[in-house]
Amino acid sequence: MPNPEQQFNNAGDAQDIKPQNEETGLTSAQQVAKERMIKNFSETNYVFDAQFRQLQDVFGIPKSEVQQIAKEGVIRCLSNGNIDRAVKIKNELDVPVPESEVQQAAKEAMIKCLSTGDINDVIKIFEAFNNLIPEEVISSPEVQQATKETMVKCLSSGDIADAIKIKEAFNIPESETQQAAKEGMIECLADGNINNAIQIKESFSIPQFLVDEIDSELSNFQLNKKSLISFIKYLDSESLAEFPKFFDNVRTTILIELSEDLDLADYFLENLGDYYQQAWVPE
Repeated sequence: MPNPEQQFNNAGDAQDIKPQNEETGLTSAQQVAKERMIKNFSETNYVFDAQFRQLQDVFGIPKSEVQQIAKEGVIRCLSNGNIDRAVKIKNELDVPVPESEVQQAAKEAMIKCLSTGDINDVIKIFEAFNNLIPEEVISSPEVQQATKETMVKCLSSGDIADAIKIKEAFNIPESETQQAAKEGMIECLADGNINNAIQIKESFSIPQFLVDEIDSELSNFQLNKKSLISFIKYLDSESLAEFPKFFDNVRTTILIELSEDLDLADYFLENLGDYYQQAWVPE
């Protein structure tokens, strides 16, 4: 008598295999079909292809087993970073809830996506698995730390819209949001991205006392000489004037470096018309 793998290619013959698996209640052919269905989740680009449906129908796989297959498929896809497919499986195959394994996989996938900056995938996971993931997981130290770090990365690179998405999706406390915004502003200012810093301030309604704290922290900050040229265009800007101590640090450092950095000196002279009447400009 052929084994189930040999009969697998002939659906009619495979149905004749009757021995039951004591643990699952499946025939050996159904067990082979189940394993193939699970494998398909990793091998096919389209989850619900003809073979998957055929295996389900021809072998009479019970709904409870299809849900188990779906759960394993969701976990496998989340672990492999295939978020779109995981969401599709969850939505179309009615993954049972709650399932601790799915919760853990979704949590780990969110943290991974947050760490790599895949904000759209983070939101997809959150929206699709919101009912699967309890509040204590969302508020866990690992997830909260990952969201905060990702917010800072987004803000420091000017991706303010993504930072706002994270804030709203994870309901991050206002104190944590402002701390992340503060760190983002500091990184932007230190790199000469003044406009980004101002956008963060306005988008997150940063109070004046935090602006003053940032200004004080940067008053003695050792500026990167390579980034000094980025500040030239802001020397007559009201934006930089919002940070008077930092502005004084920037001006002092630029004037000191003018004699040693010819490119900086050339750019300074090119823009001199914007600020030559300022008191701080040497005669």
